[in-house]
Amino acid sequence: MRSGFHVARGLAVTALLALALAAGGCRQANGPVPEPNASRQDDLKDVAKDLLNIKAKDPSASKDLQDDLVRFNDKPTVVAATRELANRVSTAVAGSKLSETEAGELGHQLWVTIAAAQLSTSQAKGIRDDVEMILKNAGANKDAINAVGEQIITTQAAATTNRRKWYEFF
Repeated sequence: MRSGFHVARGLAVTALLALALAAGGCRQANGPVPEPNASRQDDLKDVAKDLLNIKAKDPSASKDLQDDLVRFNDKPTVVAATRELANRVSTAVAGSKLSETEAGELGHQLWVTIAAAQLSTSQAKGIRDDVEMILKNAGANKDAINAVGEQIITTQAAATTNRRKWYEFF
């Protein structure tokens, strides 16, 4: 016959095991990453051109980038965050060695950041990491790269409807 201590200990171990298994499955779900249609592809070419013009120190290129990026999401909070993102990207790209390929990749990542409405926190961090790598490879200033990375997270947080639930923090 088992003592009360052994039964209680067995129940505690079982409860802890069940809690550990349940907590392991409580991760925020990834959302769909949008794919650009033909019209959006043209918009992304405009963004890449804006980025290359910023690199070439065209005085109107930063404003052009802002105007092109805010078209991707018209929510007021996203527009404000997007304008700040465009400013930070302009600072990072100015004087860099951004290539045409990198400008296209960067433009695509900026579009996903602004337009995607259901990305998870981990997906937003992945975009941030990708953008920081593009800028680093282009020779951008480290402080400017970090500022862009912070704003990627802020902008995506404003754009997403995929909020973490209380149980997804474990």
